[in-house]
Amino acid sequence: MRLLSTAKDKCVLEIAIHEGRNRQIRRMAQAVGLELQRLIRTRIGPLGDERLEPGQWRYLEVDEVRGLYAAGASSDGVF
Repeated sequence: MRLLSTAKDKCVLEIAIHEGRNRQIRRMAQAVGLELQRLIRTRIGPLGDERLEPGQWRYLEVDEVRGLYAAGASSDGVF
């Protein structure tokens, strides 16, 4: 977790998790008494592209597809 900015009664945090469960970040914040106003996913596995606006898409590069396969494969090569 990294604190990116603060204001009067607000802050912006960057949180990295390796395996996200449904509503995991929201539950973590609630457990320590934080109220989330907005939650934005900036990466999925090895993929992240800050240049894309919400709703936009792009084709993946070959290396990005390989990275997804590598991130999803277990030690025996099974997904």
